[in-house]
Amino acid sequence: MRQTYGVIGYGRFGKLWANSLAQFGRVLAHDKGIPSCSPLANVAKSDILFLAVPISQFESSVQELLPVLEPKTIVVDMCSVKVYPTEVLQRLLPQEQAFATTHPLFGPDSVAESGIKGKKIVFCPIRLSEDQENELHTLFATLGLVVIVTTPEIHDEHMARSQALVHFLGRAF
Repeated sequence: MRQTYGVIGYGRFGKLWANSLAQFGRVLAHDKGIPSCSPLANVAKSDILFLAVPISQFESSVQELLPVLEPKTIVVDMCSVKVYPTEVLQRLLPQEQAFATTHPLFGPDSVAESGIKGKKIVFCPIRLSEDQENELHTLFATLGLVVIVTTPEIHDEHMARSQALVHFLGRAF
């Protein structure tokens, strides 16, 4: 596995993710709202860079990252929707930049007592070599996650259906 992991967005989920990755190598985190975090230029040199920013800040975060992003870095989005981040990454990242999109189906509250082992993560390998895809899949599996490989379109369709049901039942009761 690679040695350096970066996390952009050091909120509750970003901290959880950074702590989970720490057992595998060096982890650098950046959050423009937290001065004690690492500078963006340092974090952008990571082997694998996870974007754990709110969807409302996603495109601006990617634009801010572009001038300092290393060509060797694999960029991994962690938003709860997949079509929009995929479109942004395809449009803004250089054509040779490797990236994937993910949706961890857990958060700090759901793993507070039991940890992330056994939790699910959706994985959409968009612009990855076979080795890079295997590397990320292995990382997730080694973390104990159940990896669900799909496309952004199928993910968002499934999430829309499940959210519609939850909202319908919530209003019904």
